[in-house]
Amino acid sequence: MRAWVIAFVCVLGLVGRAGRAGAQPAPTAERPPPAATAPPTAPPTAPPGAGIDEAPDEAPEDRYDAPPPAPRRAAADAMMVRSTLTLLLVIVIGGYLFRQTGGGRGVAGGVGGAWGSYYLIWMVVPVLIAIVTAHPAVLAVVVLGVAARPWLPDPIQWLRHARRTRALEAQVRVNPANAVARRELAAIWIDKRRPARALPHLAAAREREPDDLELQMLEGQAQALAGRHADAAASFAAIGERSPKFRYGAPWMARADALAAAGQWAEADAALARFQAANSSSIEGHVKRARARARQGDGDGARRERAAGRALYGELPRFQRRHQRWWYVRALLGW
Repeated sequence: MRAWVIAFVCVLGLVGRAGRAGAQPAPTAERPPPAATAPPTAPPTAPPGAGIDEAPDEAPEDRYDAPPPAPRRAAADAMMVRSTLTLLLVIVIGGYLFRQTGGGRGVAGGVGGAWGSYYLIWMVVPVLIAIVTAHPAVLAVVVLGVAARPWLPDPIQWLRHARRTRALEAQVRVNPANAVARRELAAIWIDKRRPARALPHLAAAREREPDDLELQMLEGQAQALAGRHADAAASFAAIGERSPKFRYGAPWMARADALAAAGQWAEADAALARFQAANSSSIEGHVKRARARARQGDGDGARRERAAGRALYGELPRFQRRHQRWWYVRALLGW
């Protein structure tokens, strides 16, 4: 993430420099100083015999032709540079978001990884405002949104869940043993990317319902969001062992994501193999397993997995292709 933030700052500096260059007025041509004049001479006299109505020829005036208005090419060039750099910033933002979200799925089995309102409010809207108003300084909000993602709230999600959160918290205060209210409240806090608020509710709910797989899945997702990758991997493995086809193998995919985040590529590869055994129609599994193979130095295995993902895309029904198009592109590009 640090490298992406550095890239944002560099592009912002270039955009701001281009904006300042475009804002400076073009230099105007100054009138050159008058040349040295000859000593004054006597005004010409009318030739003899000239009529009183005939005026002597007037001396030509020392006229200075002003240069034509400065061309607007410099301003247009500055605007083009600024627009190009702004587009570059949008591409960098898109690359970061796709990397962080896994192409719209996210980490830990899809927790908080969708292209949602957070990115709309903190990233897309500032970019559009900067383009429309030609004020690159507005793009500093984008850097803030990227760097402070774990702490900044999602305004739309916050407003949408505010009333329901208050109602559920009131129910929990009245009846602390209400596992259903605690489960829903924990899911809301996970959606808001606040795992520290979700984990106590999940612990209390699991005391009441220790065999509930949904509660255990939520607990693993909250652990992964909190950076407790080992605990999350253990939680997902327990679900997968009890029910290998639960959510079409989602626990094994989530375990692989947690292990990959911890740098345990061999274990992540094994978890992805279990996922593929439960879900044979996922291009994402092939792409992520290719990455795990490549990190282990198995280039041939990585190429086989990407080829299998490309071949699978041609066999899928149309509705499944729409949902897996991004992973097909990654299989094509080898990313």
